[in-house]
Amino acid sequence: MGISWINECLRLSKLVKPDDFEVNDNNGEPGPNRARISTEPAKLFQSLEVCVKGKFVTMTQAEFVGLLIDSGATVLRFVLSSF
Repeated sequence: MGISWINECLRLSKLVKPDDFEVNDNNGEPGPNRARISTEPAKLFQSLEVCVKGKFVTMTQAEFVGLLIDSGATVLRFVLSSF
């Protein structure tokens, strides 16, 4: 919500339905509203492809890959460069 929702609630001395006061995302879309009313659980890395390489200190590579998969990412075994 924006500050205008708070001001309107104070002016009327009651809670006002927030629908008309929800802010838009960076693209001007009603992203926060879609996220709030969605019946599907949101996954942070949905539609993201990740190739995991390197050494891991705080967790194993398998644990990190599991975290990525649980968060909606697709883990790639290798990357075909198109550059």
